[in-house]
Amino acid sequence: MKPIHFFVTVVYLLMAMPVHAQERMESLGVAEGMSQGFVTSIIQDSRGYMWFGTYDGLNRFDGYTVRRFTTRPFDPWSLQCSFITQLYEDNRQLLWVGTHQGLQVFDPLTERFYNLSLTEHNLPANQVTGIVIDQKGDVFVHIPSG
Repeated sequence: MKPIHFFVTVVYLLMAMPVHAQERMESLGVAEGMSQGFVTSIIQDSRGYMWFGTYDGLNRFDGYTVRRFTTRPFDPWSLQCSFITQLYEDNRQLLWVGTHQGLQVFDPLTERFYNLSLTEHNLPANQVTGIVIDQKGDVFVHIPSG
């Protein structure tokens, strides 16, 4: 029960954080450009963008418009799985994206996704259910066994 309570607390705190790009409250949905209405993960990055992970892609809200990031066949730099499970920004402003099929890192400067679920990184292409980065910058990823 404690991990669930912690997760609910984190989500509540993130939702209560003010959006620096705007001082108004809005409702965001498919009509406003979201890839889907069911949100699985929310963070506000160090630049003030709000990021929303959904079952059908990653969405970035700048206070005015929504930009969608989804899978694009034959593009190795696109999101490889649109089912987002976790989001986390590290101290280098890289966005760690947990998906239903593994882990990717989004570089906001190049706007490229790097797939870390490949064999050379020794990570399985399984559902990511948690991402934590400690003060030293070490990344801990929870992938359920079995």
